[in-house]
Amino acid sequence: MSSHALTVSLDDGRALEAVGEGDPDGILLVFHHGSPAAVVPFPPFDRAAAERGIRLVTYSRPGFGDSTRNKGRTVASCAADVAALADELGVDHFITVGWSGGGPHAIAC
Repeated sequence: MSSHALTVSLDDGRALEAVGEGDPDGILLVFHHGSPAAVVPFPPFDRAAAERGIRLVTYSRPGFGDSTRNKGRTVASCAADVAALADELGVDHFITVGWSGGGPHAIAC
């Protein structure tokens, strides 16, 4: 149980900053944070995810944190970014959830 930073290189040359927490062998849950914000390790999430067998990954949306801006992006644009993140992690299926400004992004996925 420990968080770790990830950087995903996207096909269009952008980078996507993410943090992995919880059980690295668990089912992937992609969490969409509120707005405005960027990803930071959060020990209570790490602990709760690990206890439940969940591999929690949170990412900074384009233009936040160390994620490259995506000029002209829409909320629906996140679906391709999250798919690339899942591919990078070698995962075919995942669960997604978001709160506040992250809710519409979770629905887009």
